[in-house]
Amino acid sequence: MTDNLITGIYPGTFDPVTFGHLDIIHRASHIVNKLIISVAENKHKKPFFKIERENYYD
Repeated sequence: MTDNLITGIYPGTFDPVTFGHLDIIHRASHIVNKLIISVAENKHKKPFFKIERENYYD
């Protein structure tokens, strides 16, 4: 017997993170077994935050 494991991927710049982003993450977490949130950088946009975001999220 195999379990149906579903992995979701949510890519985005998340700059800044909004309540809309958090709502999508919350809803997706109830649908999938594993959710990968991929934080990207858009070099054509001026960053809203100047912190090292890869160290900010856990």
